[in-house]
Parts: sequence; structure tokens; C-alpha cells
Amino acid sequence: MPVKKSENSMIMIQILLATYNSHAFLAEQLDSLMAQSCQDFEILISDGGSCDDTLEIISGYQERFPGKIRFLGSEPASACENFGKLLAAAAADYVMFCDHDDVWKSNKIAISLDACCKAEAESGTAMPILVFTDSEIVDHALVTTGKSMVKTQRLNTENFAPERIFIQNVASGNTMLFNAALKNLILPISKAALMHDHWVAAMAAVFGKIVFVNEPAIKYRQHGKNVLGAFRYGIGGFLRKAIHDICAVREKLYCKIDQGIAVLESHPQQLSVSQQQLLDGMRNFKNLSWLEKRVFLWKNGFRMEGFLRNTGLFLIV
Repeated sequence: MPVKKSENSMIMIQILLATYNSHAFLAEQLDSLMAQSCQDFEILISDGGSCDDTLEIISGYQERFPGKIRFLGSEPASACENFGKLLAAAAADYVMFCDHDDVWKSNKIAISLDACCKAEAESGTAMPILVFTDSEIVDHALVTTGKSMVKTQRLNTENFAPERIFIQNVASGNTMLFNAALKNLILPISKAALMHDHWVAAMAAVFGKIVFVNEPAIKYRQHGKNVLGAFRYGIGGFLRKAIHDICAVREKLYCKIDQGIAVLESHPQQLSVSQQQLLDGMRNFKNLSWLEKRVFLWKNGFRMEGFLRNTGLFLIV
């Protein structure tokens, strides 16, 4: 679709790229951005304190593509903190997260923007809207190991109820595009946030709208050093997590509950009566008995996708 610049901002889209020791893959990712069919974007880059030649690579691309890349500096930071810094600096009508080690397919921006614009046409630009796509899973050399992240992980892309998103985020940050209404809503990112993308998805589930584009728009590279990776759904993975440290799995669930509480508390004036009741119950969740916790999760629709995941959820809580 043809893209016109916004009347309210200098540019339609800002791509938020967080880097850290990105020497191996950054050039391929930047090349894929510069090859996009839609070029009405600016790239904002924030570095997490790289000690390789990442900054030199960024400087080289700034020289090759004048006005296309804005570098916000380098200082030690986690991925969540780095993306939080980028979000605070973003001012475009639409924002996209970008990981340093993936490769975008040439139509990624176009299909994501098209889906968001259609959703805005239906619901209005004041509606916070999150769009995400599927991913093709590849190894370090970009050899395909899975044609669909959604199918490989058996994710539910039809039910985006808050209580589901709170405990299982299905929208990967590297596939996201969201509008200014959602960007303004999600800041500041709470210290209770597990990851920037889970926080964004949870906020959209509670206060806005989530749209899934059923097309792999990126090559999601797996190279052994991913902050989070693409794990295949199955009994093997379930047993590995249980055997490795069931206490850590339980603690992560409690962190997800805490993140959900922070999401609901972020804009209390916008909560419905049922959402306020859910918040009250979540605040008291850790004080419940063994049986009461399981009853609370079941009655309030807290589910993950798949029998194994739900079995694990109700066993470990």
C-alpha cells in the first residue's frame, strides 16, 4: 500500500533497534531493513554497552544511509531497559521493535502497517492497537528449521483475553507494530515487566486491540545466545522445565501475576467492574491456599494453550 507521512510527526514509522555485541548479525539485519518495500521509516538504535565493533557498524550504516538512522548512545542495560529507552524517544505514528540478530522479509513493514491501518479504520486512531505476525524459524546460517513459529509452539492466535496473555504471551516483540495510542499508554514500562514485549501485549489485551497477521514476516534466528528462543512444544520440553527447577517455574508464574497486576494498576480509571474484581483477586493470589489458587485460575479463565502447558500450570502453582 502507498504510505504517506503523518501530518502530526516527521515520519510515519520508527523502528526501535536494541543492540549489544551485535557484530555477527547486525549488518544482515540492517540490510534487510534498507530493502523493505515500505521505506517511510526512521531507525532508532540504542546500544546496551557493546564491547565489540557494533558501534563502528552502526556508524558505517549512518554514513551510507544519511538521515535514516538515529543513534541514542551506548550504556549498560538489559534488553527490557534498552527498549524502554527507545520507546521513550519514539514519536512516530507507528512503532516497531527490532532485534539485532533477525532478518526481516521485504514486506514486513507493509503488511503490518496495512493491518494496523485497517484496525484503526474500524476502531479509530484513539484505540490502542497492536499488530504482530508469524515468524519463520532459522538457524545461525538462516537455514529454515520451522516454517511457522505459531505452529511450532502451538500458540493460540485467536483468543487474546487479558487473563490468557498475562500468563502466556503469544506476540513476539520482533514481529510487533503498534500505534501511537498504545505507545503512549504503555510508558513508563513497569519494573514488574518481565520483558518489554510481554508488557506491551498485556497492555493491548487489557486496554486495546490485538491483531494477528498469519504470515511469517521475519527470519527468527536461533544461534544459542538468544535472550529468549523458539522452543518446540512437546513432552520433552515440559519435562526438562519440570526437572530443571520447578521452583523457578513457579516463581516465574508469580512474576507473571505481578506483571498483570502492574498492567491493571497502570490506568485504574479505565478498568471495568470485572477488571477491578480481577485485579483485587490477583493482588490476593499469593495468600490463597493450594486449592484456592487453582480455583481462582480456573474460574477466571487463566489458561495457556495446550494440555501439557495447562497441566504444568495447575500442578506447579
